[in-house]
Amino acid sequence: MSLFFSRHLRLLSASAAAVWLIILGVSVFSFATSTLAFDDVAYYSASAVLGAAILCTTAVLLGVQARASIAADERVRGAGLLGIAAALLAVVFVFAIPGWATLFIWAVAATVIRSRDTSLTSPRMRVVVLAGLGVCALSIPVTAFLAVTGDVLGAALWGTLVVLSLVLLAWHVEVAMRAAAPSPSTSQPPAPV
Repeated sequence: MSLFFSRHLRLLSASAAAVWLIILGVSVFSFATSTLAFDDVAYYSASAVLGAAILCTTAVLLGVQARASIAADERVRGAGLLGIAAALLAVVFVFAIPGWATLFIWAVAATVIRSRDTSLTSPRMRVVVLAGLGVCALSIPVTAFLAVTGDVLGAALWGTLVVLSLVLLAWHVEVAMRAAAPSPSTSQPPAPV
């Protein structure tokens, strides 16, 4: 199953980048115009798009994990389960940022760290993604505090999504570009006999 995700990594990563670009646009617009209130349609559409973005990213995580496991001769780890659980939480409770963000950040960080065994991410991109995920992790206690105090929870959601979508958009673009490039073993001319 994970070989499917590894073979189609370029398409999956480009699709995930497109969905995160939509989330980035909506988040920047909502954050900048202070359109933080949700009606039913906005809530359900935001949760559906966020769930789709997390599922697309989970498919990419499975592909990267599959390539890393082949390179390191190890098993594929549980990033897929964490990503699916995060997507379900985001669809059901989009404002439950401490729940879905924790699982999702854990899955992405573990995969990005593990991607050092592949040529899919550069060392600089790994640092950028891990730093961005750290900023998103800092939003977890902030949103928990805002939920307790009853302050504007939408600002925390949109701010978190702006940072998360910027970081993941850049990561997905790099993975798609590097997945399209021929690997060093296939680009070498055959050795003379």
